[in-house]
Amino acid sequence: MAGAQDDEFFEIPLENQRFNVNVQAAGSLSTGFFGESGVGCVKLKWEDMDVNFDDILGYNIYRHTADGDTVRVNERLIEPDVTDYTDYDVRTGNTYLYNYTVMTTALKENEPSKTVAVTPLTASMGDANGDADVNVLDILATVHYIGGQEVKPFLVDAADMNADGDINILDVVGIAHTILGAPRQPPRRPCPRPHAGGLRAASSTSAAARP
Repeated sequence: MAGAQDDEFFEIPLENQRFNVNVQAAGSLSTGFFGESGVGCVKLKWEDMDVNFDDILGYNIYRHTADGDTVRVNERLIEPDVTDYTDYDVRTGNTYLYNYTVMTTALKENEPSKTVAVTPLTASMGDANGDADVNVLDILATVHYIGGQEVKPFLVDAADMNADGDINILDVVGIAHTILGAPRQPPRRPCPRPHAGGLRAASSTSAAARP
């Protein structure tokens, strides 16, 4: 207390440094965060932070790519009693970096946790839903995806049967052929059209060669 005196009326120095303790609860986020590769998804899990934060409101998960892009993967704040999250918005073969933050009741985000790197697993061609089997469920998943419905998980690489970079009815037919045991045809590339001037030149040359 400032201005306090001892028994001999000497002022007692104010002690404000020796016992200064800087508590950083965010340091606890450096442990207990795990990522697991799934087929067409990434599974994340962390320890319950209720024991470290008295004013926890929820969690945010952030995904980072090799290109330097960072996005928050959860649309809404994750409830404080939830300690896991599955990210389906990934492509197989790509490596993603994740960390999470704690949001307090003061609407303040604490420092991010440690970062984990995870690479989603791929599946065989035709296994659009990633259940390790190619069947009619993969056809339904692909049809729903084409129709604009949300399908989780949906493996674009496995569903793209003709490797044209687009999911359409041709891929549905390809999956059906796989189920029936028919050999999968390699993707067909259209032949380039010759220039119109080349056609006229060829015709003129042919006509000139005639007797």
